[in-house]
Amino acid sequence: MKSQIKFRIPLAVSLLCLQLAVSGCGNNGEGFTLAPVDGRVVLDGKPVADALVKFDPSKGPSSHVMTDASGQFTLSTTSSKGAVVGSHSVIVTLGVPTRSEQTPPIESGVPKETPMTVDSSVDYQFDVPFAVQEGNNNIELDLAKAKKLTR
Repeated sequence: MKSQIKFRIPLAVSLLCLQLAVSGCGNNGEGFTLAPVDGRVVLDGKPVADALVKFDPSKGPSSHVMTDASGQFTLSTTSSKGAVVGSHSVIVTLGVPTRSEQTPPIESGVPKETPMTVDSSVDYQFDVPFAVQEGNNNIELDLAKAKKLTR
């Protein structure tokens, strides 16, 4: 009888640990619940292309993405799609170099030296936090309603 109890307790603990690992407690494996977030960035009613959108929660990993040509975006963390459920501060940066602008031109197989340029990016910060809720989230970020930050 004692040998059965000794066997059952470690088995029960092992099964419980396995269940928690597989289920992930409803989160993304980082300990935070994520929800899908997509949207659009506009300024004066027009879509803003190539803007860096960053959502920073009070706890957990931030989510970020570049907008496409029509100002659309779908957020993701570095490891998963979505954003942490909860309140976020939001910053949109314009003038971030795209990948092709970051790569120096090549002449005769040797990268051409590019002159150092002054950072011309502009940040827009929203004073009101954005709430990411469980389920799908669709957000329009109107830069006219954000505070333009100086560097």
